[in-house]
Amino acid sequence: MAFLWTFIAALLLEVLKWPGACYAVSFASNLKTDQMIMPLKLLLSICLIAAGLVSLAPGGSFSTAYAGQQDEAVSKKPLSQITMFKSPTCGCCAKWAQHLRDNGFSVKEIGARSMAEVKRGAGISSKLRSCHTAFLKVEDGAGEKTYVIEGHVPAKEVKRLLTEKPDIKGLTVPGMPIGSPGMEAPDGRTEKYDVLSFDDEGDTAVFESY
Repeated sequence: MAFLWTFIAALLLEVLKWPGACYAVSFASNLKTDQMIMPLKLLLSICLIAAGLVSLAPGGSFSTAYAGQQDEAVSKKPLSQITMFKSPTCGCCAKWAQHLRDNGFSVKEIGARSMAEVKRGAGISSKLRSCHTAFLKVEDGAGEKTYVIEGHVPAKEVKRLLTEKPDIKGLTVPGMPIGSPGMEAPDGRTEKYDVLSFDDEGDTAVFESY
């Protein structure tokens, strides 16, 4: 619709640029040339205003383009900030962090002198431990909650935490199973493993199996 109004305005503009057209119309209608030009200019202004209003209206080309830019900006916004503690020399930890970034998360990597101290402070028992330890803060009805993410937990399950917000302390993939995110083998080998949820008492449950 905006295109139609713009086309009409452009056509009127060309007519105004060609005096012969105004003289021809004025001769056929017994009107003076000045009497023809003024209405044409008024009609031109109306068409340009109409084209602008249609573009700005919901569904118009301008509003649609602006909405598209907003959607793109929202889609690029990180899902959440994750803070990951790791040994400064751990390569698979960095790969796991990149796996999360590739899935929309923002990850801050912190090299720790003693990962054992980090894990003790997070309340992770020895049987649940892996190489790196991460923390994910989410907003729920009661305020802010921090989940512990231990080891090579797939981004899919981290996203579940954001949507479901279960009443658990966190998730873990104990050990370093081959084929888990960040532990991909060059030959494509994979091991079966479980993503476990755990609570403050250390009790676990299978969150997902791979």
